[in-house]
Amino acid sequence: MVHPLHESTEMPSELKTPSSVAPLPPGAKQASAGATVLMIDDEKLNSFVVAVYLKAAGYRELVHTTDPMNAISLATKLRPDIILLDIEMPRLSGIELLRRIRADESLADTVVVILSATDDEQIKSQAIALQVSGFLRKPIRKNELLAALESASAAARAPACQGH
Repeated sequence: MVHPLHESTEMPSELKTPSSVAPLPPGAKQASAGATVLMIDDEKLNSFVVAVYLKAAGYRELVHTTDPMNAISLATKLRPDIILLDIEMPRLSGIELLRRIRADESLADTVVVILSATDDEQIKSQAIALQVSGFLRKPIRKNELLAALESASAAARAPACQGH
């Protein structure tokens, strides 16, 4: 199931105005706030939390799917700047989905940030080998999320190293 998370999306009341989410000061803006973010996570609550955090930081486009089986076709159509990817999902693991993302020519260079509650070093090693841009441990914290997205976006915008 695909859920675009825009202002019109109804969020549970406890997530509409969480005390831990403060808007940025007037005039402040995340450099990556114009980025399109695709979140692939089987837990809707995680997506609502991320949507609240990103909206407060000025992000305009977050699309979420709970179904990892349709994530590749959705990503191909959407062409996101950043993918937030859960590792532990039913039917298809995040690592397998990451392999498919890297194997797809149109998605291979997409910035991917892993979201996970696991501390499994083998999973982290596999993700690193598949060139993830970052890891975020659940529960997701606003400052860590925004820093990871900003860092990943900056790395993606940096010119490739020449002469090596």
